[in-house]
Amino acid sequence: MTERTKRNGEGTWARLNRRKVVKWGIAYSALAWGFLQGLEYVSEAFGWPGQIRQVAILALLLGLPITVVIAWYHGDRGEQRVVASEVGIITLLLFLGGAIFWRYQQVSEHSTAEPARSTPAEAGRAPMDTRPSVAVLPFVNLTSDPGNEYLADGIAETLLTMLAQVRELKVIGRTSSFSYKGQSVDLREIGHQLGARALLEGSVQRVGDRLRITAQLVTATDGSHLWAQTYDRPATDIFEVQDEIARKVTQALSVTLAGTSESGSAGTKNFEAYELFLRGGRLIWERGAASVPEGIALLEKAASLDPAYGQAWAALSHGYIESSAGGGPWHTGGALPYEQASALALRAARRGVELAPDDGWAHAALAKALGFARQDGADAEIAKAVALSPEDPDILAMQASFLRLGAGKWSEAAEMMRRALAVDPKNAELQLQAGMAMDASGDREAALWHYRQAIRLMPDSRRGYFMAGVTLQTLIGREDEALRFLLKVAALDPDDKGINETLAISGASIGETVLVDQQLRQLRGGIGSGTDLLFRAELDRLAGRTESARQRLLESLELDPDNDSALISMEFLRTTRSRPEASAVLQRMLKLDAAWLGKAEASEFYAPICLLAWSGDVESSRRVLAARETGWRRRAAYSVSTGLAGRGDKLVRGLACTGRTEDALTELEALMDANYDLGGSRSLSADPAFDDLRDHPRFKAIMVRLESAELGELERFRARRILTDADVESLGTRVAAAHP
Repeated sequence: MTERTKRNGEGTWARLNRRKVVKWGIAYSALAWGFLQGLEYVSEAFGWPGQIRQVAILALLLGLPITVVIAWYHGDRGEQRVVASEVGIITLLLFLGGAIFWRYQQVSEHSTAEPARSTPAEAGRAPMDTRPSVAVLPFVNLTSDPGNEYLADGIAETLLTMLAQVRELKVIGRTSSFSYKGQSVDLREIGHQLGARALLEGSVQRVGDRLRITAQLVTATDGSHLWAQTYDRPATDIFEVQDEIARKVTQALSVTLAGTSESGSAGTKNFEAYELFLRGGRLIWERGAASVPEGIALLEKAASLDPAYGQAWAALSHGYIESSAGGGPWHTGGALPYEQASALALRAARRGVELAPDDGWAHAALAKALGFARQDGADAEIAKAVALSPEDPDILAMQASFLRLGAGKWSEAAEMMRRALAVDPKNAELQLQAGMAMDASGDREAALWHYRQAIRLMPDSRRGYFMAGVTLQTLIGREDEALRFLLKVAALDPDDKGINETLAISGASIGETVLVDQQLRQLRGGIGSGTDLLFRAELDRLAGRTESARQRLLESLELDPDNDSALISMEFLRTTRSRPEASAVLQRMLKLDAAWLGKAEASEFYAPICLLAWSGDVESSRRVLAARETGWRRRAAYSVSTGLAGRGDKLVRGLACTGRTEDALTELEALMDANYDLGGSRSLSADPAFDDLRDHPRFKAIMVRLESAELGELERFRARRILTDADVESLGTRVAAAHP
């Protein structure tokens, strides 16, 4: 029997073995797996983006069938010729691989843009906006004096405001449009990222008292011109030029521009007042110690030149608030006494509304001034502002803030932020506020997604990293991620002692003593202040040093007898379970505020239920719990950004302290199912509210779950402390246990 005859009688498996297909396939897979392991290690060490590993995986997957084909044709010695069928199969595989890579690039580019989506879960539910859309890009300052930059920006901003009043037109927000200032980006890419079909761009050149303004409207798909015009006019004609540009743009987009006011679309006919308004407003938004007073002086001069300039008065109101020395809901660190600042802000804002009753920003300024002065009416004013400017992203964000912090309408606040981001997707501040709104509505995973967008847009700002870090702290099994983000905050702002305290508490919660010691060294010299004593008392409590924690709190109360935070902290010490100690702490509270118990029944933040029970007044403790229980149960498990929005440990501690053991255990399990870690196993171990539950099997199971998660967190953090791009990209990609 010939060799060929023997081969013809072979089975499939025998042929594969003879041609070494199996051996080559196994060897290739092993080498590929080893390569990916090494790539993952190097990527984490150097912070390489996740796309590198994705491309590598795709390439290695494509290489496997090619390796198998080569083995089939050449694995058997003596058959080394390249035949047409082999070339055809490999060519087909390469063609398919190229198609896969092309599709991957398209999906990757689309996911990077993510222009107007709030969360991955809601991406498919966003309503389609079929209106013509336009983005007003920053106009280029062609004047040799860079000090005229404000004029080029101001003209573009005024045009954006005018176009935004057209309800049939979708106008992209200023922050997103102006994010391309000074950059050389292809117009098609800008249109894709902003979701705009048309782009308005231009330039401004000033020579003495004359202006040359060039404007052109182009399609974002191919850059073709829809309209273009150059204007050589006296500077005093700027208002007519702006009106004409706005009309030409709307005509080119087949929509109608609303009529302009007698004073001109800029709110004034006085060019000098308009210039002062642009310069002053820009200085105030810089929020510098020197720039705010200078901006106020310019705006005051603008208002004196044209006393009927409503927009100048509204901007002045904002300036007075920024200049306040504090004392109100906003602490700005300015020099103006709070009472004087609030009075000036209210006067200017009311004057602005009187002069410009149809201007959304005038009503928004009055809403802010009323809130700053702690007066009623802010909700009504911000509602008027939204009605007048329903697509102004900053006004929508202000409304969301009022809904989130004041009215307790967290879902409505989240919806407002979705609307704001639909027109201003590259606004990092809006992304942060959207994250806080999502957090308040109970969706912490969606909140993390928005914090990721904020970090992308502001990679050198601490705020996105901080909000991500403190949110991750509350999730079971993610303390190691939280620590990496918080360490990044410390690196960006090394003078912030508060972040050192946050890191120390976070490290102590999982037993990372090395990190705790490092942060304490950073805080050396702060011992003795009331705030520092509270922080160190919490460290002692987590470490089981109850008496030391108690002494620090008592010392803090000696420094400040009215320190209600220290009194509340006393409730979390085991020594306070004794009737004399509980009674003493409760009496100090009542001495501080005789109406405390009455307030406790209406309080959204704290009710001394446990103190009442431990002092022997069980009836009162149950009465206070009954007054709060229904409201607490309506809330999400926890909220980092809005204390009112989450029930946290308030309900479960109240249930435990009033003897409702089974209800307390059920609530603890519900918090665990919502992925809320209650501060970790060490905090639960130190809290006397749970002493009567400790021997129950259900409580023990909860402790085992938390302790196991903390061991994993500690191991992962010790293996890697440095934040990478992969950590940032992972934010918001998990499905939170609380999310249906």
